[in-house]
Parts: sequence; C-alpha cells; structure tokens
Amino acid sequence: MRLGGRDQARRVADALPPDLDDSEVVVDCSRLEVSTPSFVDELLKVLLLDRGALRVRFVSAPERLAEYVRRAAVARSIESQVLVEEPLRPGV
Repeated sequence: MRLGGRDQARRVADALPPDLDDSEVVVDCSRLEVSTPSFVDELLKVLLLDRGALRVRFVSAPERLAEYVRRAAVARSIESQVLVEEPLRPGV
C-alpha cells in the first residue's frame, strides 16, 4: 500500500468517527510500502488535534515511517500522544 499527501491522510481519517475523544487509534503499517512526511503529519493533526484522540499507536512501522512519525510528533509537540512500535528484525 502507498500512502502520501495530506488529502489522502484526511480520506483515511474519514473512515473513523468524527469524535475520537479518549480513544487510542491503532495504525497497522504492516502492508505499507511507501508513505510521505506530509501524510503522517496530517494524519496526526487530524486524529489528535482536530478529532481529539487520546493517542495514536503505529504498529509494524518501517524505520522510515517511524522517523516521519517521530519528527511530526516533535514538530507538533504531541510526542506523549504518539507511540511507534517498529517491526521485529528477523532473528530477534
């Protein structure tokens, strides 16, 4: 799956309820091939700042995506609301 751009992030978020107060949103990244910093930034903005989710957790995030998530969280001062679980490396 390829995800990029702010418009696509808003479309992904539209699949969720408009009010996410006190919810944890889990983003499964296991099938993700490509993403962009703008997609990640917008997704975090919409879920946490606009819709009020308690936290967003990214699971099976490839390293590049994990870095985009970390950077966006720091830039928006929402690090405490964002968790990244990177995939296990073979043999670990």
